[in-house]
Amino acid sequence: QEQWALPVDRARVITVGETRASALDASDRKLDDGSFFENWYFEATAGQRVTVTLHSSVFDAYLAIGQHRGEQIASDDDTGEGTDARISITFERAGTYVFRANS
Repeated sequence: QEQWALPVDRARVITVGETRASALDASDRKLDDGSFFENWYFEATAGQRVTVTLHSSVFDAYLAIGQHRGEQIASDDDTGEGTDARISITFERAGTYVFRANS
Protein backbone atom coordinates (compact mmCIF):
# COMPACT_ATOMS: atom_id res chain seq x y z
CA GLN A 1 0.00 0.00 0.00
CA GLU A 2 2.82 2.37 0.88
CA GLN A 3 4.19 2.31 -2.69
CA TRP A 4 1.01 4.08 -3.92
CA ALA A 5 1.43 6.91 -1.39
CA LEU A 6 4.97 8.02 -2.23
CA PRO A 7 5.36 11.71 -3.13
CA VAL A 8 5.07 12.41 -6.86
CA ASP A 9 8.52 12.48 -8.45
CA ARG A 10 8.21 15.22 -11.12
CA ALA A 11 11.07 13.60 -13.08
CA ARG A 12 8.86 10.53 -13.51
CA VAL A 13 5.68 12.15 -14.82
CA ILE A 14 4.65 10.58 -18.12
CA THR A 15 2.15 11.81 -20.72
CA VAL A 16 0.18 10.18 -23.54
CA GLY A 17 2.38 9.16 -26.45
CA GLU A 18 5.59 9.45 -24.49
CA THR A 19 8.19 6.66 -24.27
CA ARG A 20 10.55 6.66 -21.30
CA ALA A 21 13.59 4.48 -20.56
CA SER A 22 14.91 3.56 -17.15
CA ALA A 23 16.47 0.66 -15.26
CA LEU A 24 15.55 -1.10 -12.04
CA ASP A 25 18.60 -1.17 -9.80
CA ALA A 26 19.82 -0.89 -6.21
CA SER A 27 18.99 2.85 -6.13
CA ASP A 28 15.26 2.06 -6.43
CA ARG A 29 12.83 1.24 -3.63
CA LYS A 30 11.96 -2.37 -2.79
CA LEU A 31 8.62 -4.10 -2.35
CA ASP A 32 8.03 -6.50 0.55
CA ASP A 33 9.21 -9.40 -1.65
CA GLY A 34 12.62 -7.71 -2.10
CA SER A 35 12.10 -6.77 -5.77
CA PHE A 36 12.92 -3.27 -6.98
CA PHE A 37 10.25 -0.95 -8.39
CA GLU A 38 9.84 2.48 -9.91
CA ASN A 39 6.70 4.60 -9.85
CA TRP A 40 5.75 6.67 -12.88
CA TYR A 41 2.95 9.23 -12.59
CA PHE A 42 0.13 10.07 -14.99
CA GLU A 43 -2.54 12.77 -14.81
CA ALA A 44 -5.73 11.24 -16.20
CA THR A 45 -9.05 12.78 -17.16
CA ALA A 46 -12.33 11.00 -16.43
CA GLY A 47 -13.15 8.54 -19.21
CA GLN A 48 -9.64 8.65 -20.69
CA ARG A 49 -8.42 5.32 -22.12
CA VAL A 50 -4.72 4.51 -22.28
CA THR A 51 -2.54 1.51 -23.01
CA VAL A 52 0.69 1.20 -21.05
CA THR A 53 3.46 -1.24 -22.01
CA LEU A 54 6.43 -2.12 -19.83
CA HIS A 55 9.24 -3.66 -21.87
CA SER A 56 12.41 -5.28 -20.59
CA SER A 57 15.03 -7.39 -22.30
CA VAL A 58 16.59 -8.11 -18.88
CA PHE A 59 13.69 -9.37 -16.71
CA ASP A 60 10.07 -10.53 -16.87
CA ALA A 61 8.20 -7.21 -16.68
CA TYR A 62 5.38 -6.72 -14.16
CA LEU A 63 3.20 -3.61 -14.44
CA ALA A 64 0.67 -2.37 -11.90
CA ILE A 65 -1.54 0.73 -11.94
CA GLY A 66 -2.97 2.37 -8.85
CA GLN A 67 -4.51 5.58 -7.73
CA HIS A 68 -2.00 7.92 -6.13
CA ARG A 69 -2.56 7.64 -2.38
CA GLY A 70 -5.11 4.90 -3.12
CA GLU A 71 -5.04 1.24 -4.09
CA GLN A 72 -3.92 -0.90 -6.99
CA ILE A 73 -6.58 -1.05 -9.70
CA ALA A 74 -4.92 -3.21 -12.38
CA SER A 75 -1.85 -5.36 -12.97
CA ASP A 76 -0.32 -7.47 -15.72
CA ASP A 77 2.57 -9.89 -16.01
CA ASP A 78 2.41 -11.29 -19.53
CA THR A 79 -0.07 -9.65 -21.91
CA GLY A 80 2.63 -7.91 -23.97
CA GLU A 81 4.99 -9.56 -26.43
CA GLY A 82 7.62 -11.90 -24.95
CA THR A 83 8.10 -10.94 -21.32
CA ASP A 84 6.49 -7.49 -21.69
CA ALA A 85 3.55 -6.37 -19.56
CA ARG A 86 0.67 -4.35 -21.04
CA ILE A 87 -2.46 -2.82 -19.54
CA SER A 88 -5.29 -1.04 -21.37
CA ILE A 89 -7.46 0.91 -18.96
CA THR A 90 -10.19 3.53 -18.95
CA PHE A 91 -9.92 5.83 -15.95
CA GLU A 92 -13.25 6.33 -14.20
CA ARG A 93 -12.13 9.48 -12.41
CA ALA A 94 -9.72 12.30 -13.12
CA GLY A 95 -6.62 12.36 -10.96
CA THR A 96 -3.05 11.24 -10.50
CA TYR A 97 -2.39 7.58 -11.21
CA VAL A 98 0.75 5.55 -10.58
CA PHE A 99 2.25 3.14 -13.12
CA ARG A 100 4.54 0.83 -11.12
CA ALA A 101 7.36 -0.90 -13.02
CA ASN A 102 8.49 -4.09 -11.29
CA SER A 103 10.16 -7.40 -12.11
